[in-house]
Amino acid sequence: MAREKKDDDSLFYERRRYPRVPVMIMFDNLFDTEKLMYIGRGFLRDISAGGVCFEVRDNIRLGARLALSLELPSGSTLKHIRAEVVRSKKESSIYAIGCIFNKLGFFNGMKLRMFLRKDLKIQLDSVKK
Repeated sequence: MAREKKDDDSLFYERRRYPRVPVMIMFDNLFDTEKLMYIGRGFLRDISAGGVCFEVRDNIRLGARLALSLELPSGSTLKHIRAEVVRSKKESSIYAIGCIFNKLGFFNGMKLRMFLRKDLKIQLDSVKK
């Protein structure tokens, strides 16, 4: 006998391990590493220590392995990042693509953590006031 799903908020929980920082960063160097092809450009929507969400015009299949480089608002550049697509959602004329980082690298990780700490502190300070 199948169980009925209850409409109870207690059944839902946040699965993300890292807090996200909303950003609007354009990038134009997104590659599919399995198909060895250039995918195109898009806009980064948010970033965390564990992954990114970005917007693109064409869908990218779940499980696709990507390579990208990003320039953070702080001026730091994250180069040769490897990520895997874990979510794809069509939103009007664009796709929101969620990825987890597979290979960030030591120095990229340091730059990203410094950016996130600074940005999250600013966000938290503005909420307290």
